[in-house]
Amino acid sequence: QQQQQQQQQPPPSTTPAKAAPVAAKAAAARVEPSRAAAKDPRRDLIEAVFSSLDKTRKGYLTAADMRPFAEQTGFSGSDHEWQEEFALLCRDRGSAKGIKLEEFVQLVNDSSDEGCYCSDSELRALLQQQQQQQQQQPPLGVAVEFEALCQESRSSQGIALDAFAKLVNDDSEDGCYCTDSELQALLHRLHQGSVENNPSASNAAASAKGSQRQPPSEDRSSRPALLEAVFNALDRTGKGFLTAADMRPFAEQTGFTGTDEEWR
Repeated sequence: QQQQQQQQQPPPSTTPAKAAPVAAKAAAARVEPSRAAAKDPRRDLIEAVFSSLDKTRKGYLTAADMRPFAEQTGFSGSDHEWQEEFALLCRDRGSAKGIKLEEFVQLVNDSSDEGCYCSDSELRALLQQQQQQQQQQPPLGVAVEFEALCQESRSSQGIALDAFAKLVNDDSEDGCYCTDSELQALLHRLHQGSVENNPSASNAAASAKGSQRQPPSEDRSSRPALLEAVFNALDRTGKGFLTAADMRPFAEQTGFTGTDEEWR
């Protein structure tokens, strides 16, 4: 009877044994994406420190940007000594402008003599220090954007008309958007200041009201023309670009209340 039952039953299949490695690989494949998607808390912390140091959002750190980091990690030399140290730092990393994010990551993770390893607690302390300073200082607003625009246009002199238009038309957090009415008010203020500072111009204006060019209306009714009129009014010497001093009235019109030192 037992022999008959064994003959009727099919031989045991080897499929499950063969399928086991396949199932294991499939399970591993399902786990792998979650591992890859896992965030690195230290990397996030380093990026936050980098962003806090890069106040003008250039994408790299200059010697001045890196000075708080240097002091946090034990540097106590003079400005001149730090400039020399920073130049060596950039040279070792083949960077002509400054230290970029990936180079900064490598620097703070490097525990050798060539690196400058920082623990998480040290990075948090530096980040907290930078955040506190930003809260205590008045917002620089357009001052920061002015420096960023100069860096972006690779101009050491100032910003040209197209860069000025970009700044004034940008309604994001990175810009300093102005309405037409705000631009009209600034232009009117600049014209008044020009007349008050130049009595001969005031007399000429009084004797030639009929032929005098009117404030922004008519040919300045379009926004591009209005922007160009404001730019030309700020550029009193006709250089073709605006310096920090030229931009100061615009900064005050858009809410800047800091000192000359803070603006520069």
